[in-house]
Amino acid sequence: MFYISTQGHSASHWLTKSLNAHDKVVCWHGTRSIPPFPSDQGRTNLTPEEFVIGLEECEKGTFGEKIFGSIHGYHGIIIKQLIEKKNGKFFAIFRNPLARIHSIFSSFFPVFLTKNKLDADVVRVDFLNFLKDNSNDIDNYFLEIEKRKRNKAKVKKFLNDIKFISQAKTIKKYLSKTKKLKKSKIIKISPAEFDFNLFSKGDKIAAAVETFEHACVRTFISDLDIIKNCNFNQILKMEEYVISKDYFKKIFFDITGFEANSLMLDKVFNSSDHFIKHSHEKNLLKVYETWPTSFKNTFNKNLQNIDLHKTYDKLGYKFLD
Repeated sequence: MFYISTQGHSASHWLTKSLNAHDKVVCWHGTRSIPPFPSDQGRTNLTPEEFVIGLEECEKGTFGEKIFGSIHGYHGIIIKQLIEKKNGKFFAIFRNPLARIHSIFSSFFPVFLTKNKLDADVVRVDFLNFLKDNSNDIDNYFLEIEKRKRNKAKVKKFLNDIKFISQAKTIKKYLSKTKKLKKSKIIKISPAEFDFNLFSKGDKIAAAVETFEHACVRTFISDLDIIKNCNFNQILKMEEYVISKDYFKKIFFDITGFEANSLMLDKVFNSSDHFIKHSHEKNLLKVYETWPTSFKNTFNKNLQNIDLHKTYDKLGYKFLD
């Protein structure tokens, strides 16, 4: 069995279909159930332990004739030890972080703008010009949010310091109750109902900052988690496996133990949904230049992490000063 970890936006759909092109491989994508169930069926959240046992039983059910695996259900290394304990193989997909953040931002900006009433990947907006034209206002809002976070951290520390005082317990109880009251049932909207121009400038700025932070967390924290707990040969470079048949053939064998013959490779790389576009990154310089200063500073600050920087450099990812 095998498991491939990714935070998404790494051509994982294409990789899943490519692995399934072999008649002895069954690979699922983005699921925590076995077999995969729709999210509204109430059977979608197996624990990592249960999921690994499920993969093992699937293989036993085919008397070892097929190998089972999955991609993009559990993130980070949460399932790594469990897979390897069963003699399974664990891998993780990496992508140039600048490109991944841009891709996540493209997908989730409308989601945060509509307060989660819109699903990701169903709407795209031309946000680059918005970021460029409103960079100063975004920077000011970003700084204000950082200030609020620092103040909130001080309050949290204060409450923890006096946690044995009954008054503090009352405050905590009130804050918890208030937080619950703020939660409401989310009513989904269709892509046809979405109109970027109907949202205020302030709402767009707030959503932009929230989306960028979301993209950074999904990228840098996940990558660092992998770097600290995996060998370099467990990292799959997205930009290479979507364009190089030789590299794909190598990782296919590493993942499954099977050879990908020339017929299979031709089928995979000539498929109509071949994500070759991922190998030719958009003009990342243009993307970076449209970012407000606060976004650039946050990105560069994360790159100062020695472990991240060394791994990105080893993967051949180049960044901007």
